[in-house]
Amino acid sequence: MRVLSLYCGAGGMDEGLKQVGIKTTLAIDCEKDCIETMKLNHGCETIIGKVTDYLESFSDFDVIVGGPPCPEFSRAKADRSFDTTEINNFWSIVDKCKPKYHMMENVQDIIQVLKRQNFLVNCADYGVPQTRVRRFYTNLLLPKQTHSKTPSSDLFGNPIQKWVSVKEALGLDGRIYISSYGYSTQNRENITRNIDEPADTVVVANEMRITNYKIKSLKKIRNRNPTYYKKHPANDIVSPCSTILNKDRGTEGYIHDNEYTRKLTNEELATLQGFPKSYRFYGNKTSVRRQIGNAVPPQVIQAFFKQVPLPLIREVTKE
Repeated sequence: MRVLSLYCGAGGMDEGLKQVGIKTTLAIDCEKDCIETMKLNHGCETIIGKVTDYLESFSDFDVIVGGPPCPEFSRAKADRSFDTTEINNFWSIVDKCKPKYHMMENVQDIIQVLKRQNFLVNCADYGVPQTRVRRFYTNLLLPKQTHSKTPSSDLFGNPIQKWVSVKEALGLDGRIYISSYGYSTQNRENITRNIDEPADTVVVANEMRITNYKIKSLKKIRNRNPTYYKKHPANDIVSPCSTILNKDRGTEGYIHDNEYTRKLTNEELATLQGFPKSYRFYGNKTSVRRQIGNAVPPQVIQAFFKQVPLPLIREVTKE
């Protein structure tokens, strides 16, 4: 099965396809780091360049997916222009190639300029530990919801699990600074011992660095600007996190429990975006942070493309 990944970014859509047995054939993005990330994880043919420069170059693809840049439609941008250039490029290629299946992902307000068939999806409903709401334009059907804020059953009696929390996804052991991420055995043992000491002498409460972590008390952070942090609280570990952005703004990139709050690492953010722990990213910390924030959670793509009959996938792949 020939798959074209437009505006591939870090390959979240490609990872979702891979998980159902569909391998990306060709990926294109204008960011070198994104292309290097694709090479590390998918080993497909790649192009570093702008999609607009290759509109007539693509043909004969069975699947076309992509997430065109969203800043011009995002509510986070005060002066958004609703420029549809990149959106039009995606659909120009789809209309030209006429693939069996197509999918485009973008932010909610793109509906103001694009009226094709779409679904508004909360990614937490498909096992992503994040309440990320996005529009998916596709000729596939909306898959059955697998998770919910409260456990329940569908019309056929199939169980719907509770949303995956930050604590579950990251394997947090007790308080937020005991994690399966970033600690050597020695450091982990040191932290465990300090937990048993009075709160004012805990290493983390004193804002000392432990590997790449810098922990601050929740009270101290909120006292800096109580009004702001009331409107933009850090993520509670017992729930999915809020939408992961491509850079930190306020406390969106933080988690907290009853006593402490701390910044999430890139590795943790990748997990909350739905990437497997084995996934590798190319670039410096800022680049990786941007790649993760712009990515599409693989679980949602997997849920959609599970509907493609396996015999068809195998048959076309052999060809």
